Amino acid sequence: MTGERTMSNQMGTEITEQQLQNLMDSFEWGRRIHFNQ
Repeated sequence: MTGERTMSNQMGTEITEQQLQNLMDSFEWGRRIHFNQ
């Protein structure tokens, strides 16, 4: 049971990190475009 939880947590963390990075990238892009206008 512990192993399964750890595995799912690891996968969830990986997905969250990637999503967070994508979110930050898109946020920075939006900020640049917004400030450039």
